[in-house]
Amino acid sequence: MPFLEDERFAAIAKEKTLIQEDQVKTAIMAQEQAAAQGVSKPLATVLQEQGVLSQQQVTQVNEAVQAAGSLKLGDFEVLNKLGEGGMGAVYHARQISLDREVALKLLPMHLARNAQLVSRFKREAQVGARLDHPNIVRGLALGEIGGQHYFAMEFVKGKGLDSIIEEEGTLPIDRCVDIIRQACLGLEFAHNQGMVHRDIKPANLMITDDGVVKIADMGLVKQSDTDVTRLTQSSAGMGTPAYMPPEQARSAKHVDARSDIYSLGATLYHMLTGDTPFQGESAYEIIQAAEQGRYKPPSAVRRDVPSDLSLICEKMIARKPDNRFQSAREVIEALDKLGGGAADMIAEVESKKTVML
Repeated sequence: MPFLEDERFAAIAKEKTLIQEDQVKTAIMAQEQAAAQGVSKPLATVLQEQGVLSQQQVTQVNEAVQAAGSLKLGDFEVLNKLGEGGMGAVYHARQISLDREVALKLLPMHLARNAQLVSRFKREAQVGARLDHPNIVRGLALGEIGGQHYFAMEFVKGKGLDSIIEEEGTLPIDRCVDIIRQACLGLEFAHNQGMVHRDIKPANLMITDDGVVKIADMGLVKQSDTDVTRLTQSSAGMGTPAYMPPEQARSAKHVDARSDIYSLGATLYHMLTGDTPFQGESAYEIIQAAEQGRYKPPSAVRRDVPSDLSLICEKMIARKPDNRFQSAREVIEALDKLGGGAADMIAEVESKKTVML
């Protein structure tokens, strides 16, 4: 069953003898098929669509769910859902024993049958625990209760950068610079530990209420060629097309720190201009556009973008990895020289090699 609340709904509906186990299984299959099409449907909705439950019965069960109080999973009291994705849902929860707020990620029960996905889920938790840095979401606990795999993380009081962009459109120049600089600090730490994120994008950059940037979702982190090969074969290591560097689209096995720099550059472009550098009607079209490497520089889209910052962004999303900044530290140094020599620094580096932005 995809989500924890669906399990409770089904359990109470069965207690009230409104549904049978085989009907639940059939509904779950339909739910999973819808999810494969990118459509998320609560189990109650599917059961109603299939004619198993009436609207009145759904209301009856939902009232019983509400009366049952908060959901609990071992030491965690589930408060509300924060979001969901292909690898499960994330909930705002309270760790009862330590009386602290956490973000609780749950692997859907039907995915727990896939050993590779369980391994990836655990790996994300282990990586999160190892990467102890102010600009990376910290992993706190990993476990399993009754076949339900969970991963407790630091609860970030704030918003995802994707939500901020959606609400505000383009962001102020100084805010864009601050967000990218902080993200670079987190990436620098991860890269120095031999890890590459592989899915940097606005949705994976959380911004706290105090303005601190925290990199989230370490599930695609590259740790070894063996891990990458396995994940690539299961289509789990691809990343997100609009922010994905060309080399990663060709083969996720050969990404390095410069791939994260590209994705962060595409994120900077999005913040500055209100759109991603490459568009298309499908993932394939977006990837093809990125391969061609043609786009309008940020300063050509938005007049108040300083030429130095536009050059930094362009260098970050250079088509060839050799033509990008080679480390997060280089990006930080360029940002720190904005208005005082960033363009000169980039020109000096570029003069030493043939550049194709």
